[in-house]
Amino acid sequence: MRQLIYILIIVFSFASTVSAFEKVTVPIAKTSRLGKVKPDGTTISVAVDGTIAAIAGPIVAPTAYVYVGKNGNDTSGTGSANAPYLTVQKAITASSSGTTIFIWPGTYAENIAMKAGVNLTAPAQYSVYITGNHTSDFTGTVIINNIVLNSTTGVTLAISGTTAQNLQFTSSYINSGTGDAINIVNSHASTKLSITDGNVNVATSGGSARGIYTSTAWAGSIMLNRASVKLNTPANVAVALNGSGAYTHTSDAIYGQSTVANSASATLANITLTSAGAAALTTNSSGTSITLNTIITTDTTPAVAGAGIAYFSAIIYGSTGAGGAATLNGGLGALPLQMAPIRLRAGTLLPAGAVAAGYLDGTFEHDTTGVKFTNSTTRYSILMSANTLLSVTAPTISSGFGTSPSVVANNGVGAFTVNVGTGGTATSGVIGLPTATNGWSCSCNDVTTTSSSVFMCKQTATSATTATIGNFNTSGAATAWTASDVIQVKCMGY
Repeated sequence: MRQLIYILIIVFSFASTVSAFEKVTVPIAKTSRLGKVKPDGTTISVAVDGTIAAIAGPIVAPTAYVYVGKNGNDTSGTGSANAPYLTVQKAITASSSGTTIFIWPGTYAENIAMKAGVNLTAPAQYSVYITGNHTSDFTGTVIINNIVLNSTTGVTLAISGTTAQNLQFTSSYINSGTGDAINIVNSHASTKLSITDGNVNVATSGGSARGIYTSTAWAGSIMLNRASVKLNTPANVAVALNGSGAYTHTSDAIYGQSTVANSASATLANITLTSAGAAALTTNSSGTSITLNTIITTDTTPAVAGAGIAYFSAIIYGSTGAGGAATLNGGLGALPLQMAPIRLRAGTLLPAGAVAAGYLDGTFEHDTTGVKFTNSTTRYSILMSANTLLSVTAPTISSGFGTSPSVVANNGVGAFTVNVGTGGTATSGVIGLPTATNGWSCSCNDVTTTSSSVFMCKQTATSATTATIGNFNTSGAATAWTASDVIQVKCMGY
């Protein structure tokens, strides 16, 4: 009986609390439970049909949150969860830096202007559409999560100004009807735009309707990860980069042409480039364009065009278009990415002009004549032999020299020093070396003493594992070294 009374009290208390608030119906998962606490501190009650029956709770929403809902009011609303604003812009205007605006699901037809430190979020991806022409001209950071910015005409998101902006989109879309989805004229070098787990779409593309466009003033950076830029047709330009900024795109795709101009740079990694009627990538920029581990699908050859700087690595061509234009890199064509400098080739080497221009610095190549290595602007042939030429094994003193001789320092057998020791009258010494196929050719020089009796050091004998060196006077007769003389020695096997 006591348990029944407790249950009735709880039910009556909850019902009384609910009656003080407006009913909100939002579909949620059937697994949600009565009285589940939300991240903002409120609780929800769930009807039998799986909808939210009411929002209530004794916990006041954090002051860092401002709410917007389709049932809100810009005049009487306070921005609380129970009295939300009607428009997003009203909430932005009323908010200070450090505020997150929570937008209830729905479509909001309005233009919004981003404000530094005021973030936007929605309860689920694609649940909030803000349709209009939106602007970003502030100094600071704005984070946008689970929001779709949309427009029917004109630019969807215009990023302007001369101060540093950090605009971060996560799980969000930027869609355009007939204008640019993103148009950047901001000139600050520290301005950043990042899009993660989202898309940029243009419904009706053309000369002034691109997914991403940057003006010649652009000097900042754009970073896309697990995101795509898509047009209604691959025959138009999807990404048009001008200015001096840097564009980085690591997965998923660009559906439409990409162009790079002025001194802008582009790094395209782990994505698919698709175009029709023109090259997938055209660069006439003095900045570097890199395509890495990318699938290029186009009907146009060359698939990468222009007269700019372009490097590649691990490219797959998915259609009839392939290769890079001969006009790239000052007439040298597309060049391999220098982060992967080892090239195994059974035919011709890369152009000598690429060597002279310094593009192949640090590159190993292999053709039918052997291994080549380029240092700066010179290509060298590396001698290949089945016999031991050099070894990192340290040499030893086998016999001879004076008392207590030693190998002082060494870089393997390629270069080492010997202290001949003290006392004794030995005129030669035997150095122990790794096993060579036939023997060792060594040169030596006494760097301590030069006199009529200590005049010349030379090799006198060898075996597969030793080399004998001796000291000679000006007459060519064998004489003893001066005590503690240091001998420099270099050996090569044959």
